Amino acid sequence: MAGYDAYRQMTPEDDASHQANVRTALRTMVVHGLDHSLSLPDSEELIWNGDLRWRHSNGDKPRREEFNWLVDYLADKTKDDDETEGDALLALSAMQGLWSSAEQPSFINALIRCMDKDKPFRVRHAALRLLYDTRGELAAITNVSMPHGINPNLLDSLSRALLTAVCPNQDQTVHYSESDAPFHEERDGRYISLIFSLAKTDGWHQRLTHDGHIKRCIDLVDEVNEWESRAPETYPPGSYLPGSYLPVIIGRINPTCEDPPLSSAQKRSLGQLIKKTWCAHIYKNDDDYVDAIPALVTVTKLFSQEAWLADEVRGALEYFQEERATLVNNGVAQATVDAALSSLKGFYK
Repeated sequence: MAGYDAYRQMTPEDDASHQANVRTALRTMVVHGLDHSLSLPDSEELIWNGDLRWRHSNGDKPRREEFNWLVDYLADKTKDDDETEGDALLALSAMQGLWSSAEQPSFINALIRCMDKDKPFRVRHAALRLLYDTRGELAAITNVSMPHGINPNLLDSLSRALLTAVCPNQDQTVHYSESDAPFHEERDGRYISLIFSLAKTDGWHQRLTHDGHIKRCIDLVDEVNEWESRAPETYPPGSYLPGSYLPVIIGRINPTCEDPPLSSAQKRSLGQLIKKTWCAHIYKNDDDYVDAIPALVTVTKLFSQEAWLADEVRGALEYFQEERATLVNNGVAQATVDAALSSLKGFYK
């Protein structure tokens, strides 16, 4: 890769010329990030829909260690260059997974820096995209399985930075750009999916509550309801926002809706989204969602007086009873299916 060759040749004497070569190589790479056409390197579509994966000439995928130089470059050489910082983040999305273990601490620190509220949206959102792409592996980092060089304080800082990536002006009254508007379909869709994954891990629950993520998710409920009501007319076919994850996030971390409490308007909006979630039967098309059923049932109990709920929960119960073997054969853990069934049966107790 041209960028690696230039980076490897950097010395204190001719750092500037090789630095320019790295920047040029990264710029050239990102313009090829869309399948259907070349792109302007600063196009926002590249952040959310760019695909910068590459292979060696023999067809082999690159090993994660082959991106170490780019992690080092991001950590040490781009601090005062927002344009190249954004390019490097987009190029790193080609890893399609968590960085190599040796680079994890420096990469997390670089992402924290890139999500600072004073960074331009392109840099913050490209960092968010990277975290979204690695959400499963990030959620697997627990106090029991903490990789070398990573500690709870570092993850605490990452959690706080994640909120500023999507809400850089949360404590200020400002005139928002479109990309930093209070609601942004692409940005908040990735954010919701990321929080959904992190909320599966007990170690993240306190962070998500303390750092304001649950409050953010509660605020998003009304935005998602409004988006879904206008999506068929406003957005192209195939537009999707994972709003069904929000009740599950709340059910996992704030099951009583008391910390933080919901206003009557928020509770009404949450009830509407819960109804849409049950009616969508998402658990029939998304095996990963089977694991979410207990949390969905928990938050649904807050609305147990609603007549429609009994029919929807009963329909889900019948589905799991009939399809238990099929779900297990498809790779869903037996314990996960049993937990979903148990929670559905418990709804009527």
